[in-house]
Amino acid sequence: MQTPRLLKLPDFPLKEYFIKFYRETGVDFYFVGGVVRDILLGRDVNDIDLVPEKIDYVSCAEMLNRYIKGSFVHFKDNVRITKGGFTIDISRLRGLSIVDDLKKRDFTINNLAYHFEKGLLGDPTDLNNKIIRAVSDQSFLDDPLRVLRGYRFASQFGFTIEPHTGVLMKRYAPLLVDIPAERINKELNETLLGENFLRILDTMIEDDIFLIIFPIFKTIKGLYGGVYHIEDVLSHTFSVVKILYDMIKGYNETDRLILILAALLHDVGKGDEIFKATPGKFVGHEEISAKLTIEVLKKLTYPVKIIKEVSTLVKKHGIIRKYATNGAKEITLLKFIFENYGILEKLIALSVADAQSKNRCDISFHNTIERIRSLIPRIDLSRKDLINGNDIIKMGVEKGPLLGKILDDLHFRLCAGIIKDRGELDNYLRMKMKELGVS
Repeated sequence: MQTPRLLKLPDFPLKEYFIKFYRETGVDFYFVGGVVRDILLGRDVNDIDLVPEKIDYVSCAEMLNRYIKGSFVHFKDNVRITKGGFTIDISRLRGLSIVDDLKKRDFTINNLAYHFEKGLLGDPTDLNNKIIRAVSDQSFLDDPLRVLRGYRFASQFGFTIEPHTGVLMKRYAPLLVDIPAERINKELNETLLGENFLRILDTMIEDDIFLIIFPIFKTIKGLYGGVYHIEDVLSHTFSVVKILYDMIKGYNETDRLILILAALLHDVGKGDEIFKATPGKFVGHEEISAKLTIEVLKKLTYPVKIIKEVSTLVKKHGIIRKYATNGAKEITLLKFIFENYGILEKLIALSVADAQSKNRCDISFHNTIERIRSLIPRIDLSRKDLINGNDIIKMGVEKGPLLGKILDDLHFRLCAGIIKDRGELDNYLRMKMKELGVS
């Protein structure tokens, strides 16, 4: 077989394997969709999609994997090969030819294919002009998740949604309720984390996308927020998101996602029936919001760790404001720092965004945050190692809630420097045991 002369293609992960595979086997395949788009945009390629022609996709995948030597998983209409953190999806050809296949794709920016000899197939005009346009009016009926994906591309790339496509997205958005939660989760996360999220946020709000993804928002839409709010509760929620988004640009992706989710859900408890009799007064809403947050995020298949941290931030988002209003002793602030040490910066960020949205960043609020920051160096978590549960059990305390309460108190006093050494620790512990009647 004569060695084919290949067109020059920019570098991307595992490129040399594909070239060798093509040259040695002659299997006809096309790179399609996102990989072509990202290469043309000069973006990093994280996954690779290809479609074979004149050979079934399973056979193509098996032959390719002799070169890639990655892990191999067979799904309904595609085979996935993973290697070194990259994903390669080899999919069934949709239609009789690659031209038919491209017609069934979501947006024109993804309606592109690349062949080693034939070059680029499809029209890159919309990609060059940064326009998100549906391939056809049928696109969202074929897969309603494409509605959310359209917003995701706008958020990631800063592209403009073409007007007719925007109309179609709003029209078919209600179909998202039938999409499996794990598919919603992926698109939602990438949308929330996009570099241009704030540019598309207002459009998503106008199109009621968040009411579909978070149905609980219906309970706070138009709800009077009370004397300290200048907007209804849902509008306030989005204001907090906007303020917070700019504050946390330097955070890592996971922490940004956690904070944006916390901002979105921090006031959902205000729509609870218990507050109907007291319009604008929501004492205890933080606890209810935290419980609802857990329910919402479980349904959206978020990991337990993220659910726990988001719900904790939601539950505690009003504490700093209360300290500023009522005053707080030094020992109270030290305990607050100790109990929230791992999430303290995130909790401060959420509290500040919430306060700013209500124009309540007064001197007492700023001073309270400064006091908290000045006390952080006082906390030394390494001192927790001076005592553990077994030490207390040996003194006659049985396992259970009381043991945990005693240990938490001791750890706080040690880490805050209130108990300075082992001698003071033993004296305090003996006093505690005497109070409890433990000999």
